[in-house]
Amino acid sequence: SLKWLCNAPVEEVIVIAANGMPIRLRVPDPRAFMVHKAWLSHQTNRQPVKKQRDMQQAELVFQALREYLPNYPIQPEHLRYLPKQLV
Repeated sequence: SLKWLCNAPVEEVIVIAANGMPIRLRVPDPRAFMVHKAWLSHQTNRQPVKKQRDMQQAELVFQALREYLPNYPIQPEHLRYLPKQLV
């Protein structure tokens, strides 16, 4: 749920806006976002279009983590802040 996503570790990142200016953001651990989106995609009360989009977003984050963010291992011991049934 959104509760455990909000309790995930926070990362501070700097991104470049469309106008070229840097912006500092505080975002949840990308692994928590990925798990949250995958969880949402399996909720029976969710609209089919949203479920499909949620799973696509989870898969995209998974790919990004695997290919570009090796400092975020996707293993249970690194996701202890999430409920066990999700990891």
